[in-house]
Amino acid sequence: MKVLWVLLWVGLVAAFGGAAFSAEKPKLNKSQAVLQQLELVQLRITDLESEAGPYDPRLLEPLQALSELYLTAEDFKAVAEIQSRQLQIMRAELGLYHPDNIAMVNSIISNNIRMAEWSEVEDSLEHIRYLEGVNAQGNPESLLLAIEAQASWSIAQIAVGEPRMRARNLLDARESYEDIKDLAQNAFGEDSSAMVPWLYKRAVNLYQIVAALNSDSGLAGDTLARVIQLDGVARLQAYNSRARFAGGSFFDRNPQIPVLDGDGLIGEAYLRDALTELKTITEMLEESGDIEAQAMGHIYYGDFRILVGLGSGRKSYLKANDLLREAGISETRISQFFNVPRSIPAEVFASTLAQAETAINAALVQSPSDKSVYI
Repeated sequence: MKVLWVLLWVGLVAAFGGAAFSAEKPKLNKSQAVLQQLELVQLRITDLESEAGPYDPRLLEPLQALSELYLTAEDFKAVAEIQSRQLQIMRAELGLYHPDNIAMVNSIISNNIRMAEWSEVEDSLEHIRYLEGVNAQGNPESLLLAIEAQASWSIAQIAVGEPRMRARNLLDARESYEDIKDLAQNAFGEDSSAMVPWLYKRAVNLYQIVAALNSDSGLAGDTLARVIQLDGVARLQAYNSRARFAGGSFFDRNPQIPVLDGDGLIGEAYLRDALTELKTITEMLEESGDIEAQAMGHIYYGDFRILVGLGSGRKSYLKANDLLREAGISETRISQFFNVPRSIPAEVFASTLAQAETAINAALVQSPSDKSVYI
């Protein structure tokens, strides 16, 4: 599953503006021209401070110019100092919880990523979540995205964070997606099709947990221990286990070891929970009247049936074929879609065939991993 963590990490880099990731001390690149500009901007700042004090909002513009010059010079610590001051001025002028502060905190996140200040990034993401919550005002979309950013960051940390924190990060992501589901249900209603993309993301996260539990890396043992601590051993055992005594029974030698069939997966219950989410999605889309979206729901439901080990997904795929034809999709496009190998599960729910085709084409340029599931 290493490729999965890497792809998520790359996606997060793009989300924060392509900040460079390096724990090494940046090399300063202050050309003579940059130095001259720095002196001019600093002089302007000094003049404004003398005239109006250190918290005058007119300082924001020259401070931003100064920050950009330091960024050009790759002096990221100087950028951090300037950004901290900008945020102080904005808070003094606008208030602690004003939504305009969010953009500044996002800029701080990008710079902390450049400096590999992971804990600072985590704190800032929590800050943004709080600000979005305060300013939601009946529109939860921004808050949902803020919580999703936290979940994505937790997953990305599996690739670069401390090994001892990997399991915690993975399960922190699960908690974030549970929060997303609860918030979306309260905002949209349990039966609303607006729930679909959020339910699907939670299903994918449950798959990520099972992938981690069954990986051949050190992540498996750490995740296993933490999942048992949170959920108990029963959630990790196969439903069809032929063993007489499951882990945790009176007769079991080690109550912390899940009992499986030879071909069973640790944490199969989580995949079944994911499958339940996909079943809910198909039911929601049937009520929506969007035939093409219904077809995509059946495709993804079939994908998760394969992941759970409940056959080939053929029945779901045939249903999707019929619905795509009913939606007016040409036979050629339908055949091409099902004939092109694709990894499952897809990272996001595509409500149209065109969206799914775009995602598949983008994935094909990535190097395939022998740890991915392809159909």
